[in-house]
Amino acid sequence: MRARLLKNSSQSDSCDDDRRHTKHGLAVRGRHTRVYDAWQHAKQRCLNPNNKDYPNYGGRSIGFHRDYIDDYLAFFADVLDPPPGQSLDRIDNNRGYEPNNMRWADAMTQRANQRRRKTKRRRSRVEDIKLFASRLRRAASARA
Repeated sequence: MRARLLKNSSQSDSCDDDRRHTKHGLAVRGRHTRVYDAWQHAKQRCLNPNNKDYPNYGGRSIGFHRDYIDDYLAFFADVLDPPPGQSLDRIDNNRGYEPNNMRWADAMTQRANQRRRKTKRRRSRVEDIKLFASRLRRAASARA
């Protein structure tokens, strides 16, 4: 009997833990919604200098609206649930994650909405700057 009470007690505590660590009820113990994940990832890209994508977001002054930083529900109220097959997109890529600049878009729409990549002309071939730089580094190390 006591073991059963203890078992029930631990289950109850587990539920209490879920409620205690969840402010909005939409992300409990690793079970997140797509909107919640989009919110977290956008915040990381814009605000965390250690994030691998920070140079293309926060490093370019792409901000995250101050009302959204600590308030997932404010973010959710502006974007709502995504349609299947779509992910978060900024309408104007030079502006941040802010009201009236976010939408859910499919991959084709997002590809068409990307900023242009910097290119460099060399020996009549157009190459991506990163590719060009890596080739130069390899050539320099081969000579050394």
